[in-house]
Amino acid sequence: MEQHPDRPRANHSLFQAGDSYGNIVLNFQHAANREFGAYAGAFHAAGRVLFEQMFAKAGYNDLEGCPIIFLYRHALELYLKAIVLHGDAIMQINGETLLTNRSLLQKHNLLPLLPLLKQTFDAVGCTWELDIEGLHTFEEVEELLRDFEAVDIGSYTFRYPVDTKGNPSVPHHFMVHLPTFCNRMDALLESLEAAVMGLEVTGDRMLEAAYYAQEGREGTDELSDGEK
Repeated sequence: MEQHPDRPRANHSLFQAGDSYGNIVLNFQHAANREFGAYAGAFHAAGRVLFEQMFAKAGYNDLEGCPIIFLYRHALELYLKAIVLHGDAIMQINGETLLTNRSLLQKHNLLPLLPLLKQTFDAVGCTWELDIEGLHTFEEVEELLRDFEAVDIGSYTFRYPVDTKGNPSVPHHFMVHLPTFCNRMDALLESLEAAVMGLEVTGDRMLEAAYYAQEGREGTDELSDGEK
């Protein structure tokens, strides 16, 4: 059927802005590298909503747990990467580099990020001390990450029923108590969120201090030149 020449052509694009409530705006700060924490919070919040909906009913479909676990894992990955990126930015202020292998940001592994998280905490003089069972120390956090990667090392296990070789993603009759999983993960993710927020403030203060220090040096240099 031919389009009438005087009739405006309809916009059927999937990603189009509307003229009413419902638009979302992304990348509006021109600082995408600083948004890993915000993205993590959004995925965590979505996982919690799905969890609450799942258990608000008298019964549930087991497969409803898959997107929940995936969203929690993705939030964890994003929080870890957010901390590493903030740590790298902070260390660069002091002329150092934390993230020497940026390919870590392109992968989904969790454990390789933990040493960089430790270095970030050391760089700002912080220690991991939580009064939360199973998360008291870095070693306990590492154990949790190992548990996760033993089941889902590449962030694919709960997205597909089979792996790339066609084998089942999980062993036969794999079982997990989702409320316990989510409770433990909630505690960890909330702690990581607080760490990201603290690093943002620390980094901004260090940048401000570096700026004023540079301004002071330049002012001193100009004064010295004027006295010659």
